[in-house]
Amino acid sequence: MGDYYPPEERGKAISFLSVMVAIGILLGQIIASTIGAAAGWRVPFAIVAIPTLILGPIIRCTVKEPALGGKEKLIRKAAMEMNQSDPLTGEVQEEFYTEKITWDKLKMLAKNKTVWFSLWQGIPGCGKKNRSNMMSNN
Repeated sequence: MGDYYPPEERGKAISFLSVMVAIGILLGQIIASTIGAAAGWRVPFAIVAIPTLILGPIIRCTVKEPALGGKEKLIRKAAMEMNQSDPLTGEVQEEFYTEKITWDKLKMLAKNKTVWFSLWQGIPGCGKKNRSNMMSNN
């Protein structure tokens, strides 16, 4: 999301995405349970697979991947200074920003107590008897 929207619009975009995910989960469970009860549990999966198989290749071939970090002001400014951006649109060339995740960065994250807390807080809900209602609606 960060590479599609500038920083001042990201909050709105991520909020919209979050609301759409919640609505999708709600409607998906209602529709799937209705269809599943009438036609069997396999039918909702087949219904979802059809548009996925059709739209997946179309989206893959038509939607352009944005330049990594291309909406960041500092990266855009640096790219413009180095003549690595489009002079008309200011879009950063894909090869300009090459930040990658490395083992050193992961080791640095492993030293952070907040990261470990975030990982460990999900473990109690992963047990067979401790699943959330959304995962065990039968």
